[in-house]
Amino acid sequence: MRLSVIMENEEVYNAAIPAPAPGVEGQACYDYYTEQLKAANGDCVNFQSVQKQDPPSKSFFLMGVVETAIMDYLREHESPEQVRIICTDPEVARLYKVVYNFNFAISKADRMMEDDWH
Repeated sequence: MRLSVIMENEEVYNAAIPAPAPGVEGQACYDYYTEQLKAANGDCVNFQSVQKQDPPSKSFFLMGVVETAIMDYLREHESPEQVRIICTDPEVARLYKVVYNFNFAISKADRMMEDDWH
């Protein structure tokens, strides 16, 4: 799996490519991630997770846009080999995984980090 969602400390989070500014949504958000991936160097690209939104459905939608942009790019390009979404909040990490499993996992074996569910 070329996309992963991981928990890290603030130092690693702050070193990652920033999430887009609050209010950047939809196509503008999709384009932001595509451009960042085009400009990235290296085998592994780290992105900061987006912050929780109110209402929670807005988080679900925004994370879906983020993951769709990344997955579309990875389908069309060999590099980077790995993209990681860096989270400092376990609830945000869990929601990213739920969104991934809902949108991209074709089978149970394709699910992102199934053993993390409580």
